[in-house]
Amino acid sequence: MKEFYKYDDKQMNFHYSLDEHPDLLDERFKMHTHQFNELYYCISGKGTFSIEGTRYKVRGGDLLIMKSAESHAIEISAGEPYERLALQFDPQLLEDAGLSDLLIPFNSRELGKGNLFRASDFKNSLYRTLLEGLTDKKPNPKTQIISMLIPLLNEIKTAYDERGRVDTGADEDLCWRITDYINCHLSSELSLESLCKRFYISKSQLCRLFKASLGSGVWEYITVKRLITAKSLIKSGVHSTKAAVACGFNDYSAFYRAYTKYFGTSPKKDI
Repeated sequence: MKEFYKYDDKQMNFHYSLDEHPDLLDERFKMHTHQFNELYYCISGKGTFSIEGTRYKVRGGDLLIMKSAESHAIEISAGEPYERLALQFDPQLLEDAGLSDLLIPFNSRELGKGNLFRASDFKNSLYRTLLEGLTDKKPNPKTQIISMLIPLLNEIKTAYDERGRVDTGADEDLCWRITDYINCHLSSELSLESLCKRFYISKSQLCRLFKASLGSGVWEYITVKRLITAKSLIKSGVHSTKAAVACGFNDYSAFYRAYTKYFGTSPKKDI
């Protein structure tokens, strides 16, 4: 991978990179989530994004938005170079500046719904100019990123306000209903058996559906969502033991091991 430009601090993470020969086994392309909101822009290449069970065909010029903890995986075509940029930002940046309205396209969507914006969704090419402006290195990169981010979010909100809800297929709708249930019941007892019973589906069907739609196993998805939620609680001041229980972990030692493995740091260091 060629990384042309990268910036990282406690409030945002930006990278602009190119894979000339994408590897579908690359760990970066498998199911994952981010702590912050994310803007993803495909410059060249094509593939499929799976976001909370909804599959989007993506090509050069497409923009995707994901809110915090919205899981996604990428299947990139290996036949052509894959060039993209991604910006993850703390929504608190906008809230502190009194610009919380610009977060509506992130906060008002259901998980896995309305993530994709194509060029036709925008009135003009300003959104593309702003995205390309993110790659222009400046002496103060954070100021440069924010100066592009705010008008870009305004363009996205305008496009979001003017379009209707996009319908999905039956399998995607079922997967979304299951993931929506999981996200609303992270503190409850969740098992393959209980999910199959509730949604009238067999274990093999459930596992195949998740693998095809999300690129992950059912239990992997549940665990990641619980860990992300626990991390958010801990950062807000909740003790790690209480956060673990609140997110469905009944064994703290198992929670600690999973947390450390996934985030690369212990719960105490995130206080």
